[in-house]
Amino acid sequence: MKISFKTLGCKLNQYETQLLREMAEDSPFNTTSFVKGADIYVINMCSVTMNAVQQSRNIIRRARKMSQNARIIVTGCYPVEMENLPEVDTFIPNAQRQSFFQRLFNSQKTRISTFKNHTRAFVKIQTGCNKFCSYCIVPYFRKNEYSRPQDEIRKEITSLIRNRFKEITLTGVHIGRYNNNGRNLVQLLKEIEHIPHLEKIRLSSLNPEEITNELIDTVASSSKICHHFHLSLQSGDRNVLNSMGRNYEPGYAAGLIARIKNQMSDCGIGADVIVGFPSETVQCFQNTYNFIRNLPFTYLHVFRYSPRKGTLAAILPNSVHD
Repeated sequence: MKISFKTLGCKLNQYETQLLREMAEDSPFNTTSFVKGADIYVINMCSVTMNAVQQSRNIIRRARKMSQNARIIVTGCYPVEMENLPEVDTFIPNAQRQSFFQRLFNSQKTRISTFKNHTRAFVKIQTGCNKFCSYCIVPYFRKNEYSRPQDEIRKEITSLIRNRFKEITLTGVHIGRYNNNGRNLVQLLKEIEHIPHLEKIRLSSLNPEEITNELIDTVASSSKICHHFHLSLQSGDRNVLNSMGRNYEPGYAAGLIARIKNQMSDCGIGADVIVGFPSETVQCFQNTYNFIRNLPFTYLHVFRYSPRKGTLAAILPNSVHD
């Protein structure tokens, strides 16, 4: 029986699809390319923006056109309204994914050992979010925060190294909030630094308030952790940040970036920025523009605000026209 996987969205989704793929390969299933005919299509979905939802709809419909008799399974972060799509046979929420696919593949696998079509492997250290920023739908899909045990993470990285992966990226919903039995992200980094033959460690995005002095010191002094931070900044305007439910001010983020560059002049710094948030005026936008222009950012990921049903921001007044 042939099975095909398709992933949309973040590094965490990509990691979770890789785990499903390896579970399938341990079973009688034969994995195949998405563009080829399959008996089962597994689509790991993203709903962070309306564009991502529309992409997912198109992929689901494409899968059905390729095979009228295939079983289409949708998992990941999908909105409730997607469950009305006639092309989909089965919807599996994130919380039920592991148990469902363990039964389907008759596999108890919980760790990856390779990463298809990548030279750098993503390693999940944490999932879930308890923050509920006003614009974000992720906490409703990912539920409460959970951090993987350090021993399990270490074993996974060791398996990847055996398969010639020399560089790993730590990923999750909020990796800066990693906490397993009182051990935080810095302690995890110091633990995995000592894994033999691991050459490079990268961090995925962090909220500004999660980048502590201890973390900056650890990255600066490490021979393995890349000098790179990606900030989930979202805005450089105080009022917009407040409406978003972000618990820091622009001045705090600016001071943080100054500390990073002071200790690591070669450090690459990126940021996510949302524009067109409800009630964002021309002056608010200009404040963000000036904030970014005056700081040593290496690159930006800029997103137009996308209303997500069920979030507080979706019902805020004074929406910004496209």
